[in-house]
Amino acid sequence: MKKIFILIAAFTFSFNADSQTLFTYGKKKADLAEFLRAYNKVNPNGSVVNKEKSIREYLELYINSKLKIHAAYEQRLDATPSFIDELNSLRSQVMENFMVDPESYNMLLEEAFVRSQKDIKVQHIFIPYRTEHNVSDSADAKLKINEAFTQLNEGKSFEEVALNFSKDQSVINNKGNIGFITVFSLPYHFENIIHGLTPGKFSAPSKSNIGYHIFKNTGERKAVGKLKIAQILLAVPTGSEEGVKNSNAKLADSLYQRLLQGDDFAKLAGSFSNDYISAASGGQIPEFSVGSFDPEFENAIVAMAPNEQYSKPFLTSHGYHIVKRISVTPPP
Repeated sequence: MKKIFILIAAFTFSFNADSQTLFTYGKKKADLAEFLRAYNKVNPNGSVVNKEKSIREYLELYINSKLKIHAAYEQRLDATPSFIDELNSLRSQVMENFMVDPESYNMLLEEAFVRSQKDIKVQHIFIPYRTEHNVSDSADAKLKINEAFTQLNEGKSFEEVALNFSKDQSVINNKGNIGFITVFSLPYHFENIIHGLTPGKFSAPSKSNIGYHIFKNTGERKAVGKLKIAQILLAVPTGSEEGVKNSNAKLADSLYQRLLQGDDFAKLAGSFSNDYISAASGGQIPEFSVGSFDPEFENAIVAMAPNEQYSKPFLTSHGYHIVKRISVTPPP
């Protein structure tokens, strides 16, 4: 041990100790430089009063550690299922510290905050890779999205081009208008494209794992924030006869008058609403941000006057809605 310590003392301040062997165990050897790196991590310069004593104590721990690890390998303890599980768990914990870069994290946090301050009204053209027969044809999709982009550049309206090219199932009804979005409404790749557009401008075609996209920023407003509501839905399924629609319109007006006269919203929702999930909770829907539901539904809620507790019945593709506004949480 004394010989080992003399070797350490001789090279403590040396920069050429890489090849020095401190001690051997089995067929392995421990380098002096490796020991010094470990020691200096635990005891930085200036943190030790009695350096000789400190080195001796740490050396004993270091040797015991090496011998115990060597013995564990000899007994094949590293191959046991419990050890492998523990190692993988530790590795995942350590990886998190290296995968989160504080500077990048703070930059993304600031970006999210800035984006949360406004809502952007978006139009969208979508060309999928797969055809109606579920056959992938990305080359044909690329030709179509480029043709759509050419027509937009030639001055054709976005609505017209969306109707002619977009394969979004809702395009017939919304002509490519997907409503307002805010931060986290869409995948980050799409969000970056949209926030890079000034109002009135459309993007170049962009590629995702399902197809090609063109986005347009059609307008911006101060962010609404998060909405907490309850609703009564009188469903009018697609293809319903006009009589069903008229009947539900009359019932919606009747329920609205009952609410104005003081009837209990939760009881009416539980008895009449066809949104069975929210009806079980008195019509309440979990708090949400814009971009979560159909634009026509969200727009009707945002358009409610500050002193208006209940919306007048309004029609969407789902049916007639009466909304009770519970709260609005502004963005941070």
